[in-house]
Amino acid sequence: MPPKYSQHYREEWEQMREFKDWLSPVQDDATKAYCKYCKCNIIAKLYCLKQHISTTKHVKSVEPMKSQTKIKFAKIQTRLDTQNLAHFICEHAAILTVDHLSDMCKKTFSDSRSTENMKLHRTKCTNIINNVLAPHFVSELIKDVGDAKFSILIDESTDISVTKILMSRHVNSIL
Repeated sequence: MPPKYSQHYREEWEQMREFKDWLSPVQDDATKAYCKYCKCNIIAKLYCLKQHISTTKHVKSVEPMKSQTKIKFAKIQTRLDTQNLAHFICEHAAILTVDHLSDMCKKTFSDSRSTENMKLHRTKCTNIINNVLAPHFVSELIKDVGDAKFSILIDESTDISVTKILMSRHVNSIL
């Protein structure tokens, strides 16, 4: 009896219209593929991948992703330094402080090529946070949560004008 043939994962499958959003390789096993939506391994055969598309689990997992609209932003040549600084501000400080922080970095590190052309103030920092960092971290969060149950974190704060603000993010509707 001849040995059984085992199909290996092919990267060109990721370019195919029906697979490109959800298919990825399994790190330690070349004979398997990974579904990002269902968070499961599949035998790396074209027939098995096509069968997986029609499973109830996959159809339910794809539904939340269909309702999301992807916004295409024009690629801008942003220095990595401004994105890192915006990420720092987003995580550790108020956005108003970026005006002073970028000026201080220019003065303190005047001999550095990274800071000589640095231009980052409130408006640009806000736009980097909203249009670059937020979509990235939301997509990472959606990848992590998938169809699992989760809790919603709510943050309440009061700004300088004594206006109460309630912030919450709704990521997944499956409870």
